[in-house]
Amino acid sequence: MNESMDRALADWLRVGPEDGSRESLERVLAATRRTPQRPGWTFLERWLPMQLTMARTPQLRPILYLALVALLIAAVAAAALLVGSQKRVPEPFGLARNGAVVFEQDGDLLIADGLDGPTRTLVSGPETDYFPVFSRQGDRLAFVRDIEDGIQLMSVRPDGSDAKVLGSFPGELERVTWSPDGSALLMTFTETGIEGFRVALVNADGSGSRELALGRVADYAGWRPDGSHVVFRGRLDDGKSGAFIADADGTNVRRLPIDTTDLVDFEGLSWTPDGTRLSFMSAGVLAGTGMNWQIGVATIDAAGTMTDLEWLKLDPASRGETYPTWSPDGSQFTSVVEKTGRRQLAIASANGSDPVRLVGPEADNRAAFDTTWSPDGQTVALAVHPSVGDSTFWSIDVASGAATQLQNSKTGTWQRLAP
Repeated sequence: MNESMDRALADWLRVGPEDGSRESLERVLAATRRTPQRPGWTFLERWLPMQLTMARTPQLRPILYLALVALLIAAVAAAALLVGSQKRVPEPFGLARNGAVVFEQDGDLLIADGLDGPTRTLVSGPETDYFPVFSRQGDRLAFVRDIEDGIQLMSVRPDGSDAKVLGSFPGELERVTWSPDGSALLMTFTETGIEGFRVALVNADGSGSRELALGRVADYAGWRPDGSHVVFRGRLDDGKSGAFIADADGTNVRRLPIDTTDLVDFEGLSWTPDGTRLSFMSAGVLAGTGMNWQIGVATIDAAGTMTDLEWLKLDPASRGETYPTWSPDGSQFTSVVEKTGRRQLAIASANGSDPVRLVGPEADNRAAFDTTWSPDGQTVALAVHPSVGDSTFWSIDVASGAATQLQNSKTGTWQRLAP
C-alpha cells in the first residue's frame, strides 16, 4: 500500500469499526488486493540453508500442547484435593479431636491412645521425668527432668523423637504452661519454697530463656488465650497475695483490684477459654456463709482492666468450692465441692442454666482432686489423692455423669488433634 492508504487505514482504526467510514475501509481493502506479495526470490531462505541463517524455535505440536495442558490441570487438581483432605492443626482454644494421653509413672513418661487404650513408653531412662504438658497445637510435649542442681525443661515430639533441652533452672518446679501459639513456655520455679517463686519465659525452639522481672514473688503464671497478657499470683508487701496482670513480655505489671482475704488467695488462677474472664479461689469471701473457699470470676477487657467481679456458690449446702477447671469451649467447668466433711467433683454450666451435678467418687475433706478435660469436651479424667490410702483414677462421661475407674494413671495431659 502507499502512504495515502496507510493514513486512511490509520484514520479508520482511530475512529473505530463501528463509527468509521465504510468507504474508507473499502478503499484500503481494494489497495491491499492490488498490492502483490513479496517475490519469493527475495527471501534469503531460498538461497541458503535455514540452519545457517537463523535459530529455529521448537514448536509444540497442537496435540502434544493440549496433552501437557491437561496434565498440568490434573496435577493442580490433585494437589488441591491433597491439601483439602489433610487435617489442619486446630485453633489454639476450643473443641478439638481427642489424641493421645501422656502421663508420668515411676519417673518415665508413658503414652496411651485415650484413657482406655494400650500403654507404651514414650520417654524412659535413668532420669526422673514428670509434669508432661502438650502444646495447644498437639505437636510438642514439654516435660520436666530432675538434674543434680535443679531441673531441666525438655520437649519431645509425640512419637518420642527430637528430644531437646529448652533450659535449666535451679530449685523445684511449680508450673509449666505453653503460649497459645506454641512458640514459648512460662515456667515457675523456686529455690526457697513459697517465698521464692520466680517465672521464666522459655523459647520452645531451645534458643534460650529469660527470667521475667515481675517485681515480686510470683506463681500460677499463665498466658491469656490470645497471647496478649500474662496473669500471675504475686506476693504483696503485707505478705498476702494478689492477682496481677502484665503484657505478654512481662512488662507493664499492674494489680487487679480484687481484695485478698488470706495468704494463699488466688490459687487456681486461670483464664476461661475465650480469654474474657479470670477464675480463681479465695478464702472466706462471703461472711456468714460458713464457706472455707469460694470461686471468683473476674471479667477482663482487651486492655487488661477488670470490669466486673462475680462470686459463685454452686451448692447451697457446700462449705467450700475450689479449683475451677474449664471445658475446652468454656461452656462448663468442674469444681471440687466440700460438704459434710467429704469432697466430690461437681460439673456446672458456665452461664448457670443447668443444675450443678456431683459426679465420681467421694473422698475425705483433705483429698486432692486433679481434673483434665478431653479435647472434645465429652470426658473428664479425674485423679483422686486421699489423705490416707492409694490414689484412684477415673473417667467421667460429662453428659451422663457416669464414672468408670481406670486401672492405671492416665490423667496427665491430653493431645489435641484437628477435627
